Amino acid sequence: MTQNEKVAALKAAYLPNKTRNNYDQIYYDVLPYLQDCDFAEAGKRLRFEEVSPERLTVTFCGRPFEVTREAVRVMDGKKVDNNFLSVLIYYTISKADCEPEYQFTPMVNFSGGVFAGDRGGGWGEHRNKAIFDRFGTDYAAFHAAVSRMGMRYDGETAPLEHCYSFNVLPKMPVKVKYYEADEEFPPA
Repeated sequence: MTQNEKVAALKAAYLPNKTRNNYDQIYYDVLPYLQDCDFAEAGKRLRFEEVSPERLTVTFCGRPFEVTREAVRVMDGKKVDNNFLSVLIYYTISKADCEPEYQFTPMVNFSGGVFAGDRGGGWGEHRNKAIFDRFGTDYAAFHAAVSRMGMRYDGETAPLEHCYSFNVLPKMPVKVKYYEADEEFPPA
């Protein structure tokens, strides 16, 4: 069976009678790139947890994943969107050969305005709507939730400013700052 036939069989088995969305299509389009990847080299360079010539494991956003030449799977048995699986394929096949510098930049600087659009609401609310909807001004609930996700509390960096750090992937550190509300500004 050729690689294209294997991928077609995987597609058919995974979504036999469902309409595929764009994330599904991207996943199956990039899946064949794993065939030519040197797992042992990539695993060592990108700090995968378990490395063999045919299988890699890694923690991604706090969850365990397995990467093989045939598929990427979440190992905790919970549902996962295929966009996570595609990101892991791109991470695995990347040629990145550097260490994080731990110089952080606001997310708004990365997306050409996607996170900073002026869509109404108060300062910061438009980019953090899901967080506001879930936690409002309840910092204690926010702290509990991000702690369960595995974020490390780095302390209060200024009055009412809390900092957390998290490795999305072994070489992708992220910092999250939570600004509690005061008389002038809502939480952000």
